[in-house]
Amino acid sequence: MNTISIARHRFFVLLVAMAAIFAVTLSCKKDTPTDPVALTSLQGTWKLTSLIVSPAYLGLTDLAVGLNALENNCLGQATVTFTAAGAITNNLSSVTACATATNSQRLVNSFFSSTTTYSETSTGVTLVTSGRTVAATKVLTATTATMVANLDVDPANNPVKTTYTVVLTKQ
Repeated sequence: MNTISIARHRFFVLLVAMAAIFAVTLSCKKDTPTDPVALTSLQGTWKLTSLIVSPAYLGLTDLAVGLNALENNCLGQATVTFTAAGAITNNLSSVTACATATNSQRLVNSFFSSTTTYSETSTGVTLVTSGRTVAATKVLTATTATMVANLDVDPANNPVKTTYTVVLTKQ
């Protein structure tokens, strides 16, 4: 092969290699993961993931964990539904484990009974049950709602200023 043929051959090989690299680059579409969009409302059905109290009550900070251990995982099976009309319902009456779970029922019904109504803003929620109003801050993610309220009573209605942090998981 002469020098010109070798140069043409190398040029041709280089051109084919560059075309192959260009084609592969164009065909490899990058999949950029998108973060799930944060929810904007409580409307829908939720599971009570945790209920943290501060100061601790009877040595417990997460009452949901304690009650699930003591009362046949009632809270782990219970759901709460927020309607567009501002009403709240729960499924305690249809959960077999909750039939004898008095403390779990009391806890859920304290905040989320069928007589509770709610209104919300982008950063807060107000619950009204039997004339008692509870205002809480609210933070929504793509899968959870966290509400924090400061009340003048502990879980047994003793006059102890208590912070309640309720975490719900979207169902």
